[in-house]
Amino acid sequence: MDIFETLANPPYSDNIEIDPRSKNKGGRNIADQWYLLDSCGANPTYHLGGCIYTTKNPAVQSVDWLQYRNPYGNLWQCSLITGAGSYPAHSNDLHDFGVFKPDTTTNFYLHNPAKNLWCMGTGCAPKLDSLDDEQAIIDLIQGQVDSIQNGLWPADKFYVTRIMTNQREYGPLFFQKISKVIDSLNLIPSSTLQWATIGETFAAFQLWQTSTGLDHSQWLCGQATTPLEDVNPDESDFQVYPNPFHNMITIDSPDNQEHMIEIVNQLGCRVYSGVLNTNSTIDLSALSEGIYFLRIDNRTIKLVRN
Repeated sequence: MDIFETLANPPYSDNIEIDPRSKNKGGRNIADQWYLLDSCGANPTYHLGGCIYTTKNPAVQSVDWLQYRNPYGNLWQCSLITGAGSYPAHSNDLHDFGVFKPDTTTNFYLHNPAKNLWCMGTGCAPKLDSLDDEQAIIDLIQGQVDSIQNGLWPADKFYVTRIMTNQREYGPLFFQKISKVIDSLNLIPSSTLQWATIGETFAAFQLWQTSTGLDHSQWLCGQATTPLEDVNPDESDFQVYPNPFHNMITIDSPDNQEHMIEIVNQLGCRVYSGVLNTNSTIDLSALSEGIYFLRIDNRTIKLVRN
C-alpha cells in the first residue's frame, strides 16, 4: 500500500496531516502537487508550508505566496499557509505566534481582514536534529508555557508553536529523541498545552475568535510585556544589583522566608531556577549579553547582561 494512503487512514489519520509544500519549480504548481498527493490516497489538505513571502532578489526567485490567494482556474485553492519564510537563506522567517491575514509582500505582518488567505505563525519554533539536545527543546516549550501562565506574554492572544524535524534523520535513535520530547511535554496539563494538527489548530483558532470577539492574533517571538512597570519597589522591597550586570547578581530579600526564583530569556526559556533565602549571589556568567527577566513569586524584574 502507498505510504501516503497508509498515513491518511487509521490509526495514523488522527495524528498526521498531509499538507502540500511550496516547491513550485520547473513548471510545477501547487495544484499539480495536490492532485498528485490525492491520486496517491493522501487526502491532502488545502494548507501549504514552506512558502516564500518576501525576496531580496526577485530575478532569482519571485514572491510566491501571492499566487495562493487566487484559484488556478480549477476548484483547488489554498486556505492557509504556514512556515512562511523569506529568500535567500530564510533570513527573515515568520516568527509570529497566532493566526492572521497577510496584506502585501511589503506589509506581510499587517493583518488585512479583506484578504482571503490565513497565515499561521510558527512562534519560537525550535528544530530537533540528531545532534541536538532534546532537553533544550523541552525547556524552550516549557518556558513558552510559563511565559503565558506568568503574564510575561499577554493572555489575550492565540499561541501556536511547533517543533521542526528533518525526515532525512528519521530512524530508531532519532525517534527515541522525539519520544522523550513528547513524553516530557505530555506532563504539562492538556488545559495548558495541546497537541494539534494544522487543521485542528485552525479550528481551535476559530473557536477562540468566537469566544474573544477578536478577528486575529499576533505575538512576535521574543517580544515581552514591560514587567518593570508591574513591579513597585516600595511594595516588593527586593533589591537586585548590579543591574545591568556582567557576571554576578545579588538579590536581597526583605524577610527570612524562602522564595522560588527563576530567570528566563526573551523567548521565555528558563535559564536559571533556585531558592532565595535572606540574600543570594548568583553566577550568570554563562549567559550571553541581552535582556532577561527575573521572577520572584509573582513579581517580575527586568535584567540586562552587558
